[in-house]
Amino acid sequence: MTDHRPEGSSSPQRRLDRRVVGLVIGVLVVLAVVFALTRGGSDPTPTPVGGTESSSPNVSSSAPVPSATTTTPGSTATPSGGATTSSPSGGDATGTSSAPTSTPAAGSASPTTLPGGATPRPTAPPVSLTAPATPVAGVTARLARIEKVQGVSTLPGEIAGPSLRVTVEYDNQTDAAVDLRGAVVNLYAGRDLAPAIMLTQPGAKAFPASVAAGGTAQGVFVFNVPTASRSQVRVEADLANAGEIVLFQGPVT
Repeated sequence: MTDHRPEGSSSPQRRLDRRVVGLVIGVLVVLAVVFALTRGGSDPTPTPVGGTESSSPNVSSSAPVPSATTTTPGSTATPSGGATTSSPSGGDATGTSSAPTSTPAAGSASPTTLPGGATPRPTAPPVSLTAPATPVAGVTARLARIEKVQGVSTLPGEIAGPSLRVTVEYDNQTDAAVDLRGAVVNLYAGRDLAPAIMLTQPGAKAFPASVAAGGTAQGVFVFNVPTASRSQVRVEADLANAGEIVLFQGPVT
């Protein structure tokens, strides 16, 4: 049978095919858009959108880079970590300059002078071991006794051995008490008059605090003096607060 439908008219089947094709194309377009959006959202490159700093490992790592001023010669060190070690300005580890200043450090050595510009007290010429000496007017010093004893070591630094026990006496003929709290006695022995080691035993005794007007006071002092060094002995007595230092010198046989 011959189809007598006019040319150019569309059958229901063709219209259905066209709809299917259009639907497929629409679906493909939607899939393409979704794919593009999904791919764009997974791009690892950080964007300047707020909150991306936590996902970018490079943002925080570049933050502590020191500025150029910390490596400029002669520049002032900044308090940021590590800046002081890279500065070639000659400063110390704290960033301060190592150039000397005009202010002396606390406790530094400086020339010393006696208070008030005073000069050291004079020393009188030596007298014999049996003669008296006068350190200050009205006060007489003498060696009341020199005894040979065996020294005993009782304190650190002491050395036991043959010793001399020397009794020094002050006679005060003034009308006022004489202070003996600072009085000092030393002994030197041998050809080179080397200082002798002081001992506390046997029988050493310090001076009293003072000697009253018209009175006398004694102090007993023990020194390690080998027998071979006794050909030349010097005893030094010093009131320390006034007068001259007096010396007694001679052999002890």
